[in-house]
Amino acid sequence: NMTSVEEPIQTLYVNNLNDKLPKEQLKEELYLLFSQFGSILDVVALKTERMKGQAWISFVTVQNATDALNTLQGFEFFGKPMKIAYSHTKSNAVERFEKAVSMVVE
Repeated sequence: NMTSVEEPIQTLYVNNLNDKLPKEQLKEELYLLFSQFGSILDVVALKTERMKGQAWISFVTVQNATDALNTLQGFEFFGKPMKIAYSHTKSNAVERFEKAVSMVVE
């Protein structure tokens, strides 16, 4: 039984979130909770029917994301345990950040 090991990246995918929260409050609360693990580039939460209860949180470093994932996995967030995984795709914010950094370095 092979469990798929996600490649660690700095964007986390969070689901099983309480979808009763207004989108802005959800983003704010997630930001406050996750920012204790490092600088956050972006929090994306969509309120469409298909995307309810899900969010993507992008950190500056993979280590920040890993710390958050390990610490907050199953954390009771507004009455529901969060499910956290590495996102399959980098967020736009991460792409922009990496471009900006590489331009500074060159």
